[in-house]
Amino acid sequence: MSHGGGGSTLRETTQMQALMTLLKCYIGTGILSMPKAFSDSGYIFGIFGVILIGYLCNLCIHMLVQINELLMTKPEQIPCDYQELAQLSFEIGPKNLRKYGRKSKKLLTICLCLSQTGFCCAYALFIAKNLLQLMINLKIGYWQDDDVIYFLGLLLPIMIGLNFIKSIYHLSMGSMIANFVQWASLLIILYNLVTNIPYIGDRKPINYRLPQFVSTTAYTFEGITVTMPLYRSMKDRKSFAKPFGVLNMAILFVIILYSSVGFLGYLKYGDNVGASITFSLPNEPLYMAVQFMYAFAITFSYPIQMFVAIHLMWPTIQNYLIERKKPDVIINMADYLFRSLLVILTFILAASIPELDLIIELIGAFACTSVAIIIPTILHLIAFYERTDGFQRKWLIVKNTLILIFGFLVLCTGTYFSLQGIVERFQDRLQSSYDDVDDLLTPSFNNDNNITVVRMPFWFDKLINLTQIATTTMNITDQPLNQTLNL
Repeated sequence: MSHGGGGSTLRETTQMQALMTLLKCYIGTGILSMPKAFSDSGYIFGIFGVILIGYLCNLCIHMLVQINELLMTKPEQIPCDYQELAQLSFEIGPKNLRKYGRKSKKLLTICLCLSQTGFCCAYALFIAKNLLQLMINLKIGYWQDDDVIYFLGLLLPIMIGLNFIKSIYHLSMGSMIANFVQWASLLIILYNLVTNIPYIGDRKPINYRLPQFVSTTAYTFEGITVTMPLYRSMKDRKSFAKPFGVLNMAILFVIILYSSVGFLGYLKYGDNVGASITFSLPNEPLYMAVQFMYAFAITFSYPIQMFVAIHLMWPTIQNYLIERKKPDVIINMADYLFRSLLVILTFILAASIPELDLIIELIGAFACTSVAIIIPTILHLIAFYERTDGFQRKWLIVKNTLILIFGFLVLCTGTYFSLQGIVERFQDRLQSSYDDVDDLLTPSFNNDNNITVVRMPFWFDKLINLTQIATTTMNITDQPLNQTLNL
């Protein structure tokens, strides 16, 4: 069997391009959640935790590179992608495990789909929450923190339209602009964090919400889906994983940046820091611009993440339709329908769990830990078990077993605490809904000093809010209408 294909490789990516791609991959919305993660762990546990998790994720990527080097028997062979490695690691491993190669590949595909779909849920919620916070800061309408569902509804048709774009080239053009906006926004946030820093004694050096911290940090370090395609495209692949190579330098920079933003953000805003640092920024024009800029940037990052999920799932559906000799028109319509349903699914999930910190913790604990730590460690152990002996085999077993114990501990505890938090907040919302049930459908009347005040149902206020946003956007200055909206 030819591992990884037998054709020659188109090696186009330089070391600098690979480094920039890795940094762009890792420095996304996750970095904005690091101050909240530090509030869960305290700044001492936070710094050491970021170093540990960054090191483990980096080590697991090196494991995949080592498996690829084992499989490539000829210099011209193309390295395997992550899914191929999942199958081939079993097929070259112990004889009694070789039959599970294809099942391993399917399991990894499911985990990758879950992680990518989870990222899209977090992205959708992040955009909606930032736009909601911007409207609250601008005092446009009468919005509250729980009104994010209305902004998800406004975003849904836009995201469906963006995900109808099938060319990764056209998507990457928008992503380039988004990356520039995102970096500019991050620099403004860093400026805010280093000004008027409070006394460090007011912050906790150690806190004990460690499962939540580890889950959030695992979410930020999940870049393993990008590393294998990047490794395949390198001109000089040996420079990718060497001690001072592209991968180590990128992870080192990311660890420093994550630790800095987490520490400074927690130091600046304390235990009340938002799930995203953008939620805690001052109500000033510069920082309101940051909220809009980040929402704009992630709007173009969402279809990139969804492109990966579609690329993983659609071929199976397409092959099913082709086998049944469906015409091209039906297959094309099914493609657009599938894209629409997948976007709608992520928005439904985001609306069902409208808490950014909890959804990040859940994705980090369950999906990211599986994809970035547990699965690579298992594949590495299976691929090299029969190729080592003596002390090397014992060290392989001990090292990988310790990593697996850590990974499963994070998966179980992180998933449990995030689900517990989701249930508790859902119960709080449900109780609040029961308390306000009389206001849902009918107006209420208050008589003070012989004056009757009518308070309309909540949905009427939201209709007025949406109308006011549209009015402000179109710069309508009709005085009677403005008086009506200000009632």
